[in-house]
Amino acid sequence: MDARLDKSRYGTGPFKRSKSVTDNTRRFCYETRRFLIIPSDKKAFNSFTKYLNRIKSIASGNHKQSRGNASLSEMAAVISQDNLTMTII
Repeated sequence: MDARLDKSRYGTGPFKRSKSVTDNTRRFCYETRRFLIIPSDKKAFNSFTKYLNRIKSIASGNHKQSRGNASLSEMAAVISQDNLTMTII
């Protein structure tokens, strides 16, 4: 398995059913890496798209977990910790 896809580096939260803004963002980072490493995998693409839409919804304030600037700050912190900022932009 590719070390970049080691789920343990993200903790258990992002892979549980109920997720916080931080956990959703961590899962988005994981799914982004997975999609970039295995772009031809339809399951990877579907998961990436699902979490991309969820993050977009949280950022725009249309998700039940949206808390305005607090949500944006949490998401920005997780994305920068995972070194995906330039990839996502």
